[in-house]
Amino acid sequence: MSVYDWVTHTKEVVAFEGDVTTWHIMSSVYASKPTPVPTSMSSSLAIYIWYGAAVTSAGLLAVALVVVALWLAYRPYDCDWFVFNRIAGSTWLSRSLLVLRGVTAALCLASVPLAATTRLGVVAFQEVPRSIWVSALLAGETTWLAYATQELLHPMTQSMTRLSAGVSTAMAWLLVLLLDVLAPVHATASMDQMCYTVNMVNFVFCDSGKLFLGHWTRTFIVLGINVGGAVIAAMAATLFTAPSPPSLSASSALWTGLSTCFLNSEAGTTNPVTAFMGGLLYIRCGVFDVTRTHHTLLLLGLGYTAFTLFGNIAFLSIIQESLANDFFWGGFNSSSTHAYLATRANELLLTTTEAPLHLDDPRLLDHSRFYNGSEGTIIWSSTVARRALFQSTTTLEIAVANLRRMDPCLLPWMFTQYCWLDLNQTWEMASTQGRQRRCVSDRMTNGAVYLELPLRNVNDWAAWDRCWGDSFDVGFGKELSTALGGRQWLASLTDTALSADQEVRAWRQHQISHFTLQWQNYKTIGFDDALTIETALGLSYPLALSYIPASMHTKHQTSYMMYWTFASDLWAVSSNTTSISGRSLLRGSANFAFRNVSNWGLLVENRTLTSPFPSDIASLESSLGPFNAIDMVYLMPPPSLLEFYAGVSSALASLLLRDPNAQTAFLSLPVKYNLVASPRFLLDDLSILLGGGNLFCGIDNGLLSGATGLYSLFTATSPCRFIANEVMFPSRLQLLFAFLGFEMTLALNTTSDLNHICALDTTIVANCAGDYATFYNFSLERALDFVSLAHTAKLLYADVIDHNISLVQYAVGGQLGPGSLLLIPLLDNDDRGWSFYGWCSLYEWAIGMREVVSFQGDAGTITTISGGTASNAMAPDAAQRRASYAALLQQGVAYVTIVMIFIMSLVFLNALRSRGRLESRNLFCINRVVGLVWLGRPLLLLRSITALCLLNTSVADVVQVGAVTHFALPKLPWYKTVLGASEVTWLVYVLNDLLSCATHHYTSLYAFKSSNLAWLVLICVTSIHPLAPTGKLQRACDARDMDAALVCTSGYIAIGSYARLQATVGIAFGCVLMAYAVERWRVPRLASALPKTLLLNAQSLYMLSWTHWRHGDEFFLDSSSGIMAGLLSLQHKDTWYIFDTKTWRLLMLPTAHDCGRFKHAIPLSKH
Repeated sequence: MSVYDWVTHTKEVVAFEGDVTTWHIMSSVYASKPTPVPTSMSSSLAIYIWYGAAVTSAGLLAVALVVVALWLAYRPYDCDWFVFNRIAGSTWLSRSLLVLRGVTAALCLASVPLAATTRLGVVAFQEVPRSIWVSALLAGETTWLAYATQELLHPMTQSMTRLSAGVSTAMAWLLVLLLDVLAPVHATASMDQMCYTVNMVNFVFCDSGKLFLGHWTRTFIVLGINVGGAVIAAMAATLFTAPSPPSLSASSALWTGLSTCFLNSEAGTTNPVTAFMGGLLYIRCGVFDVTRTHHTLLLLGLGYTAFTLFGNIAFLSIIQESLANDFFWGGFNSSSTHAYLATRANELLLTTTEAPLHLDDPRLLDHSRFYNGSEGTIIWSSTVARRALFQSTTTLEIAVANLRRMDPCLLPWMFTQYCWLDLNQTWEMASTQGRQRRCVSDRMTNGAVYLELPLRNVNDWAAWDRCWGDSFDVGFGKELSTALGGRQWLASLTDTALSADQEVRAWRQHQISHFTLQWQNYKTIGFDDALTIETALGLSYPLALSYIPASMHTKHQTSYMMYWTFASDLWAVSSNTTSISGRSLLRGSANFAFRNVSNWGLLVENRTLTSPFPSDIASLESSLGPFNAIDMVYLMPPPSLLEFYAGVSSALASLLLRDPNAQTAFLSLPVKYNLVASPRFLLDDLSILLGGGNLFCGIDNGLLSGATGLYSLFTATSPCRFIANEVMFPSRLQLLFAFLGFEMTLALNTTSDLNHICALDTTIVANCAGDYATFYNFSLERALDFVSLAHTAKLLYADVIDHNISLVQYAVGGQLGPGSLLLIPLLDNDDRGWSFYGWCSLYEWAIGMREVVSFQGDAGTITTISGGTASNAMAPDAAQRRASYAALLQQGVAYVTIVMIFIMSLVFLNALRSRGRLESRNLFCINRVVGLVWLGRPLLLLRSITALCLLNTSVADVVQVGAVTHFALPKLPWYKTVLGASEVTWLVYVLNDLLSCATHHYTSLYAFKSSNLAWLVLICVTSIHPLAPTGKLQRACDARDMDAALVCTSGYIAIGSYARLQATVGIAFGCVLMAYAVERWRVPRLASALPKTLLLNAQSLYMLSWTHWRHGDEFFLDSSSGIMAGLLSLQHKDTWYIFDTKTWRLLMLPTAHDCGRFKHAIPLSKH
């Protein structure tokens, strides 16, 4: 068995090699440690692919609903239902969405469906083959790729498109279906552990293997079948029959190229159902063509083409940093920003759990470590979970919700000592009379001492009965069943079904004001804490602050001697091996378990204690009272301590940042490696020998005098027989804290006190008093920075004295007995030097290195401070620096820039080819027209979103000034403001285009004014009111099984402002509406002088200049402007060959020979 444990890494073997021999020693069993499992996959690219597929489904569903409504209204005879997907998808949705949906289906077919199964207690992954119906559905969805390919090839296949497309689509669907059914993809795995270390022993990073849940080759095979099949079919069609382009008629000019092949175009102009599939909607005054209401863009200035090209490239360059993560937080990285923010937030949360959080707050400054390395670490207190559990912020509403989520089988392991069974205090439960008196005196308002409260909120009575039903019946049920009131109470537990609000009101009616558990160390409280980052888009992302895995270790605990848990009570009364078997746990019962049985006797029976007690343990019992009836009350640091610590830390950080000389002086202060101090009376009487410092363990070490220092105190994790001194490893801030506290309460005397302090430290160093004098002098020289804390220091001193906090040591010798308990005050007016070390311990209590627990028994109370514990650390998870959504935006911006450069280049080259025969004023609207024609509204909106995020996201950089690290919050640079505001005008262009169906020819007048106005307003608003990040610390926790683990969100940082982004969009809308209203008022009856043509979209029609391109009633368009408008043209002899990229059609038009200089221009009026 041990070899098995060694193989499975639950034990390890170490060779101890000496000069004489070598011993190979096997360790004890290590408890497994769970790792946090992400509860969300929001950072995955898959979620955005799903969004794209969902948009396609929603769009097709909306079109289908309208089509069905039109069919019900008009009941046309001939409708092309079987080409709905092909035509509606091509017309109403962009090709990019259709391709994305097809790729999504291909990815699904290339992935392996897995499910976790359990057989005979063994959990394993098992492949779950897709049904033939699911495979057929997914194969059908991949044909969207064939549809898109066939539409692209339509100019080549022309009239043969219908035949070739139908054949290739059917074959593609069948082949993909057969491939998935007959040769499905299988999951594979490989193990090949590769590790590397950081700083040799600090961190080990490993890649242990790979799990293949799909294969990229299958994805490309599916893509190849659809795309390749469409290409082969198109080539075959053109080889056997020469396709001919259809003639351009008045009716067919409205259709896309694909619609002319699959729809009856002549019937379609009169059939509203077919017409709507093809993008035409009948209205009273004519036909509304939704494919013509595309894009509008106008940018500025003379030399507009060069300027806008430069702006496009410049914006792509500056947006790269902001789009490095989904937060749009430029410069954010895991090793620096995340590590720094999390570490400082963890420290702030020690002193307050609800407060405004500003990134330039002096409390966030850090002078203790650097964050400029490639491997950052997050630091937090090891006691943070218990401090969070016992904070007063846990309301009754939260307690009720936590109880109702609790696993009923773990309810008795929730650590509390019950006083009463019911809220009416009818049945008492304390095991001793003295403890029952304590319950009456100071525990009546604590809901955790009433067993009824967790029982009435049990969420699964079947589970409770299975785990504890028999034990509960022995301990309570039998006794309660003997009386009517007891039977009624038992029935009320399951009959009562109150809402959470009603439950809280019931608690308050019984004067319950809090639900506070007790300290224990038989389980490690899990802790998962995060800070939320809010972006300009209103999205929230968690950043991990700390993580402690939950665990229960009943074999490795020391607190059972004080009380062994309610679960042990239930076990003992139902077990035949204990002296209280079959007894009741109700004090009023004649069969009460503890009436004639001692509590400590039970602890002896289960070997928690030995009998007879050693003298040292007996001295503990005489001080506290009977074991197994002692309350362990966790004491939170008093507000005065937290305020004093926060004040010292904040004042020092501000001082070091603003004063380089102070920073240099502080960093040069000498610091001892460690402090091992003893109080004066132990050094004066060396006959007193110390044998242990762990309250739970008695004398468990060798006897030594106080001259060697104190033995280590108890902690939540320290076992008995752990040989170590009580030692502190001070920091400069800790020593400054101690000297300030000492000076403000006892008025330090440099002549005697410094020597006294040094004399108590058992680790002697040279010039100790001189080194401490430099600390004291530093505090005097900067006294004005700390003088406001004097009153708080006095309050803190009084609070510590009132709580009677002490250190515990077990000792013999001198005038003591054979084994005595020493209680050493933390602060002692009679031992001024010792009080200095007490202030050092108070610092460690404030930062979570120590805890204070009050042990309250029938004979007395001991309030003692724990030993020091090291802080926890973890490397930031780079996966939390999400970059999936930002990567899509970045690629979208790059694509827009590349297309704009390409089209501008074509326009320029064509202008050279045509020897300058173009309308130069059209170049001033090249961004607007090209963007809407060649890119489409979705991509322009995407680009404008990036600009909106840039303008509405704060700049926050982690910088280092000397040894101080802090956040710098500069304003957005002016050039980013100008470029960002200009990029928001893409949104204005889209609005102009969408509204052109209502504004008509007024678009020519107001569009460019609205975009310019929006640009100027946004520059002014952003410059005058720069955005700063806001935040708040506000810890809210959900308990898992009450005290097993806590899952917390401790606040948020709003690096971007969603409200301000909405305001920016509102400015764009406002400028559009204002500009249109002014032009409508200024020119109420504007005559239209625009060509009547079906070859141009709305923005090209309204924004291109026609003043010099009219001959009589006919209008013409130069070929360079035609490229901008999506018309790629070639004039050969008497014919214009025009490829319309908007409808993906090839047209042939006659040359206008009788129009003079316009014979080299594209005729528009008749088409």
